[in-house]
Amino acid sequence: MGLGGRLIGIFISPTETFTDIVGRPSLAWLAPLVVLTILAVVSSGLVIHRVGMEQIVRSQLAQSRMAQNLTPEQLEQAVERGVTIGKYQAYIAPLLFPFIGLLVIAGVLALMTNFVLGSEVKYSTMMSVTAYGMMPGLVLGILNIITMHLKDPADIDIQNIVASNLGPLVSAESSKVLHRLASSIDIFSFWQIALMALGIATAARFSFGKGLVGVVVPWLVWVLAAAGLSALF
Repeated sequence: MGLGGRLIGIFISPTETFTDIVGRPSLAWLAPLVVLTILAVVSSGLVIHRVGMEQIVRSQLAQSRMAQNLTPEQLEQAVERGVTIGKYQAYIAPLLFPFIGLLVIAGVLALMTNFVLGSEVKYSTMMSVTAYGMMPGLVLGILNIITMHLKDPADIDIQNIVASNLGPLVSAESSKVLHRLASSIDIFSFWQIALMALGIATAARFSFGKGLVGVVVPWLVWVLAAAGLSALF
């Protein structure tokens, strides 16, 4: 199976695609990483162009508990600092975060698979499995770009451009913890979880259910930790 076949196959025949990846894992993670990084850079640039950094910063400060204690002058200073920092972050983060995220997620899944579930999968193989498991992000990114072009910039929620999760059902003003938990119930997250579980099961040669445990347990820890931290800020 060639590179193009893998990138398409992960959506239409994931089992066969993961079997091919596990059989030839060397640098297989590179292609999906490049695709997702390019998409992240394009999406970030479009957000800045369509929404504007100042609006983004003001929206984030409006949801921050610390900002509620600021005077109008302090709030404007915070907006100014946020815009300055945000302009750099908006272009640097998309270049770094996909790769950093891949390293971390693959590491966590390798630990779960090798030390908790009792298998033996090389880290390089897990990186390839993880990278292809992240490919639903490509679909979400394309939908985000289309939505940003169709919507009025004032109506764009950069935290949930495409309504793919239950976050909008719970207001962050009423409960940040519940809002964060609801936002985690996301179609694309579940798609990625299922793909990564299938990839782990293929690489480790055990059942899909066992692979699902290897992905869902650290995901739940992350969701609960993020929800707890959201209550502090």
